[in-house]
Amino acid sequence: MTMNAVGGLHLNFKDHVQEVLLKVYADTNEKLAKVVKIIMHTAKAECPVGRTGALKRSIRTRLYPQERTGRVIVGNKKAWYPHIVLFGTVLRSQYIRGKLHGRGRLRIGRKHNTGTMPPNNFMERAVRQNEAEIRSIFGKKIKTIAV
Repeated sequence: MTMNAVGGLHLNFKDHVQEVLLKVYADTNEKLAKVVKIIMHTAKAECPVGRTGALKRSIRTRLYPQERTGRVIVGNKKAWYPHIVLFGTVLRSQYIRGKLHGRGRLRIGRKHNTGTMPPNNFMERAVRQNEAEIRSIFGKKIKTIAV
């Protein structure tokens, strides 16, 4: 706010709006970080654990403050199979090669079914279990902004 030579009042809103937006973005990023961590911890609790526990250890978060988004990421080089656990599989088969048996006789290969795997969408369950808490976090008022 400045005064001009004539005695009138000149308001400069551009700087104030920028300041308010920065506070809103910072508050949104804080809330987003809380929500992403809550979902990550619930997903780790819901995640099925096999012999190695690699899938559970691969769950991590990633925040993108410029875009005001965040992700819960599942999978890495060791745990390459989260899509199989999350969405399941259909009946799949593979052919087992034939083998040579005594005197050079060849046994013909046969089809071997590896079975199905039902979906276990632990990520969706993690979000649904925390839906009320997520709504309450984002439903809270933005921290006070001096006008």
